[in-house]
Amino acid sequence: NAEYMGIGMLPTDVLSRGSDEQVQHALIHLLESKAYQTAVDCGVIPHLLDAIKRVQLLNTKFLISRVLTRLASRCDDKASEQIGVPAFVEIVAMYLLDEKSDVWLRDMLMVCSTHVVAKTSQTHEQMIQLVPLVVRTINRFESAQLVADCVRFLNHLSINDELTVRLIEYGILEPLFRVVRTQDLNLACTSAACAIANTCREELPQYEHLAALLMDVFASAIEKKDFPPNSNVYYTDWKVAKSVANMCRVSSHRAHLRSSLSRLLPAALNQSSETSALLHKHSLKILWLLSTPD
Repeated sequence: NAEYMGIGMLPTDVLSRGSDEQVQHALIHLLESKAYQTAVDCGVIPHLLDAIKRVQLLNTKFLISRVLTRLASRCDDKASEQIGVPAFVEIVAMYLLDEKSDVWLRDMLMVCSTHVVAKTSQTHEQMIQLVPLVVRTINRFESAQLVADCVRFLNHLSINDELTVRLIEYGILEPLFRVVRTQDLNLACTSAACAIANTCREELPQYEHLAALLMDVFASAIEKKDFPPNSNVYYTDWKVAKSVANMCRVSSHRAHLRSSLSRLLPAALNQSSETSALLHKHSLKILWLLSTPD
């Protein structure tokens, strides 16, 4: 008999030994029930990681990656901690290395990876191992969507100051600058601008364009709007504020940012939300940096 987990919708023996069709049926049932937290609490993630290596059909692999993404994005930190294990890093690396693997499967795995690093910094030490392959994927430029999701992954890692040196050593700046130069919002050039601001502490080339991107996304984040408009991509206000503060460390950047920030900072300091303390912290740091002589 199948061992049903929790509310009885996901048999672990099906994930471990079932056919592709049986696995698909179990996962569709989970997606329809939306009982994601229950599945996480019952320890389903290790079985999903085993299954994605075992099953044969691309549709089944894609469905597993879709479920993993839902678990990472909609559940508590436990899901990200369970997904952000060496087994998951190994799986993502395997598909990123395989140039013949389906590009949409790789993209879904990168979306899942982004949710993992965005949820909790406890996974960063493991997930940073993927950065060289992510840089390689951006450089190959197979798909605009895949490039954009790789850039978003790097942006979320760049928030962690403890990773800055290693991110630079892994060579993230050159591909990020290349994305910014395209000025293509479909390539997540705003996320690239944020990641550059977080990792580069020196004079930035083309800083006026970088500054314009940062101001656009900062305004949207403060107003709780998606950016680009109608993209359903929402930036976290305090993380963008931290990127802006990093950019303000250089005098030439401060001079260009002052006008826009004079309008945006009052709105940021008036925000009241669960993360407003962090937003206020970085906004006050921006104010202090703007007050220093150029």
